[in-house]
Amino acid sequence: MRGSTITGRGRAAGRRHDARPLVVVGLLGASVVAGALGYWAIERDWSFLESLYMAVISVTTVGFGEVRPLSAAGRVFTVAFLAANMLVTVYAATLLTSYILEGHLGGAIRRRRLERRLASMNGHVIVCGYGRVGRSAAARLADARISVLVVDKLADSVERAQHDGFAALEGGATDEDVLLQAGLDRAAGVIGALATDNDNITLALTVRDLKPDIPLVCRATGDTEARLLRRAGATHVLSPYDIAGARMATMLVQPEVLQFLDVAMEAGEATVRLESVPVEPGSRVAGKVLRETHCFADSGTIVVGCVAPDGGVTVNPPRSLRIEPGSTLIVMGDDGQLGRLRDMLAGGPHRPERSPQVAGGDAENGE
Repeated sequence: MRGSTITGRGRAAGRRHDARPLVVVGLLGASVVAGALGYWAIERDWSFLESLYMAVISVTTVGFGEVRPLSAAGRVFTVAFLAANMLVTVYAATLLTSYILEGHLGGAIRRRRLERRLASMNGHVIVCGYGRVGRSAAARLADARISVLVVDKLADSVERAQHDGFAALEGGATDEDVLLQAGLDRAAGVIGALATDNDNITLALTVRDLKPDIPLVCRATGDTEARLLRRAGATHVLSPYDIAGARMATMLVQPEVLQFLDVAMEAGEATVRLESVPVEPGSRVAGKVLRETHCFADSGTIVVGCVAPDGGVTVNPPRSLRIEPGSTLIVMGDDGQLGRLRDMLAGGPHRPERSPQVAGGDAENGE
């Protein structure tokens, strides 16, 4: 589906909505009111309702008869009123036609539709800035089937995001109103990929002020900027330059490792990928020792890491590891295997775990 563009408050500071439809309505309304007042003043024995009725049938040229016989002054006024109203009608029709031909009416309808779509978005990730880093992040999120809303103050970037298939909000990401319009209160996370470190720092401060607990990942150009971003409230800070340098070095000294990681992390047609699996308190694996579980072996996935509730990381966890509620397992498998694992861990009544039947070892993790 094609992307969506929503214009936010930050767009071209001070730009106003097109007033032509309001001008058309105002001109026609003023014409009717002026006609009613004219008839009411000239034909003194008419009520205001009769005068208004005469003005309406004159403006609309429906062809009904006069409510009462007109005086000579009334006939002269009618001629002048009809001539003036013809000019008003032609001018109003010109304004309305130009408004429609320029696409404003369709744009207004699309904006209303997109505003409703934005109001219904929940659990999405707000990508602030659609440069090279923002585009890459948005693409990875889309591959992981996560809803993405792009926020950028540049019309060209918003159009590019729309072309790439994302909903897009044109406005300054450091503006509180724009972030609220982007559904920050319902979002699952924010990515700060703005052009400058100062903008990303301001974004972090603004996001933390509006929603202190939301995950916020920002880019930084150096160590000092990274420290400032963490102080400003960024959950994670990454430097594209450090990542690129480390990747280049690894490509020279350990190309096979890098090739494996590329396959594991690449989305789309990849044979395997890594995925995090949160262990909720009610999960069927919560509180169990890894060797006591069967869902990983049955689904074909492999547990390659565990992040404990206190943040401690265990790589290649042993079979004796107890899976604490609130921890996160890092598992590896292809799309089908990961899908089966999600189905097994989905909500519902717990079924008894079977005892692993292994000759000379345990089935989990290939041990």
